[in-house]
Amino acid sequence: MNWFIYSLLATLVYAIAEIIVKYIADKKSEPIYLSIISASFSALMGLIITLTQRQIIFHFTPIIIAALILSAVLAAIGIITFYAAMKYSDISEFVLFTRTQVLFIFLGGIVFFQETFTFWQGIGIACIFLGAIVISLSKTKIRLHKGSILALITAVLFAASMLVDRSIISNFSASFYTSIIYFVIALVLIAPVVVVWKKRRKLPPTKTWIAQFFSSSLYAISTFFVYSSYNSGGYVSLTTLIAQLQIPIIVLYGLFVFKEKDRLPQKIVAMILMIVGAYILHT
Repeated sequence: MNWFIYSLLATLVYAIAEIIVKYIADKKSEPIYLSIISASFSALMGLIITLTQRQIIFHFTPIIIAALILSAVLAAIGIITFYAAMKYSDISEFVLFTRTQVLFIFLGGIVFFQETFTFWQGIGIACIFLGAIVISLSKTKIRLHKGSILALITAVLFAASMLVDRSIISNFSASFYTSIIYFVIALVLIAPVVVVWKKRRKLPPTKTWIAQFFSSSLYAISTFFVYSSYNSGGYVSLTTLIAQLQIPIIVLYGLFVFKEKDRLPQKIVAMILMIVGAYILHT
């Protein structure tokens, strides 16, 4: 498969995972616990994927190890702020502020990896950007509060982590890197879990563990597809842009499952723009 197909698969799987997470990230949930459970299950799924591969590639040097640890620390903090942001934000605000990650990664790809684009790729990029903006617009006044600030921090942390990943992923097979990065993230999260455990010795309910198992497994699979896209020649900026197609997927889920028909024309226009943009990028 080429990088575009890997990116689409990553987007679809990630969208399903986000839908599941929204059911468990309520105001009573503890972000630290959700984070380490998610990272641990993702590491396990990454290991399972690795064991199914015919070829496992890895190459460690002191610089690569340092970069891997840096990426894991950034991602670990980002996972914590991710669950905290979902806990304190409306889904519309959460989506709007976390999507700023696209801008950070897009600029990072140009600055750090000298990624260039053709005229038609530029048109496709513009369509996806415009679609993301249109679908995020709301009559509701967007305010900076605890949830939105956490969502912005999450966007910056995830963007930085993904740029670091892109710089070293060529030294690993996608499945092995998926497993090892989530394993290191889980190790990084042990310290904050111990601190929280001393204050709140109450584990999440069984339904949360089950939901986390499925969502985290999907996150790992999505991550595997993202790294496969990188290793297949995909730009970090384009892969991230295509990931924005998860927005119309989630919107369609809300429309057909929860009958969320507010701003329907706006949502339809945004989805058309993003789908057209993805098609142009593919051709």
